Amino acid sequence: MQLEELLGISRDILVKNSPNKFWFCHNGITIFSYDQEEFERVGKKIVLNPKNVSVINGAQTITGFYNSIKELKLELLSIFQDFDNINIDIDKSLEDASKSIFVKSIIIHGNEHYVQPITCGLNTQVPILPEHIIADSDEAKRLNKILKKGKIEIVPEGYNSVFDQGYSALDFAKKYLLCTMKPGRSKNLRKNDLKSIIEQAAERFNGKSEELLKEFRTIGEIDKWWKTYKKEREELYLSEEDIVFCKYGKNYFTSYVLDNDYSSEDYFLAFDEFVKSMKRVSHNEITLNDFKKDDLFKSYLDNKDLMKKTYENDKVSKFDCNQLLTYLQKNIKSRYSISVVISNYLSKYNIPIENFRVINRISGKCCEAYPFPGSTFSEIYQMNSEYENEYIIFNDSKFR
Repeated sequence: MQLEELLGISRDILVKNSPNKFWFCHNGITIFSYDQEEFERVGKKIVLNPKNVSVINGAQTITGFYNSIKELKLELLSIFQDFDNINIDIDKSLEDASKSIFVKSIIIHGNEHYVQPITCGLNTQVPILPEHIIADSDEAKRLNKILKKGKIEIVPEGYNSVFDQGYSALDFAKKYLLCTMKPGRSKNLRKNDLKSIIEQAAERFNGKSEELLKEFRTIGEIDKWWKTYKKEREELYLSEEDIVFCKYGKNYFTSYVLDNDYSSEDYFLAFDEFVKSMKRVSHNEITLNDFKKDDLFKSYLDNKDLMKKTYENDKVSKFDCNQLLTYLQKNIKSRYSISVVISNYLSKYNIPIENFRVINRISGKCCEAYPFPGSTFSEIYQMNSEYENEYIIFNDSKFR
């Protein structure tokens, strides 16, 4: 009778759990020596004074190992007692097996007062999770080749990026979902979906580096704007129905900006348009739960073309400058609200001006340069389905 059969252990299990593999499957033990004299090295051996050492990590390994030897010896004696024809020296077999198991040992020689902090550090376990492995996958490396051109990268857990925009695999996947117009799913991303999302991103941006970099640059700008202007934003939206956008609407707002190609100078105006757009497509008061799902944003995407006003490209509608000035003086709460107040004025009096710019004055003089909206320039290179995937004609462009 084979020993495998007698012990109920298959050959595969024996190979998989071979003693010489223990070294690779265990973190080892750490011994702290606070002896006044340095420990002695004799050939391959290190001699320690047992009265002046502490096992600060791995004590359970040592205890568990020798307890297992005792239990295994009793178990083997029980199994072999019924077989007179099997002549095995159990003690020697276990000793030989023990000698073939090597354990990594780290020995620290130092002052005793270091024992406690090092012990705490070593015994605070941080498990390796699937998302940590994904950060080092081939797909993540392919994405990083693109991202690093824009000083952005995916980093493994516990690593600090040398760039301002360093994301864990999980954070990157959440940001990527914002690019795909799924801000609700981004807020509640299941880790089980992480691998497929990273693979999808790598496939989508294969050979399209500028598109990926542009979207993630915008995401980085919005992250900074959202933190920097939290107070100013909340001062503009004080009502109960609006404050929910300031507290929970960041993901939705990010996807909204990416969809409409706003430039960073227009984020206050973009936020105001975002709030109005979501209210138009919602049949109920918007709550936190709406931002955890994609239904509201999908409704916006389905209806955004219907919400667009028709604009005159050839002329700007006339309006009463004095009336506008009076409206501004009554309603401007801070310099950040100027664009929002103008937008509200145009909407209130049904004046069809889509693109307007606020030009700053310094010492009474207007600045000689100001930025156009990003969407003005994106028309130059983007194909348009309304023109059978040709470029939009100049007379119908925002640039005109």
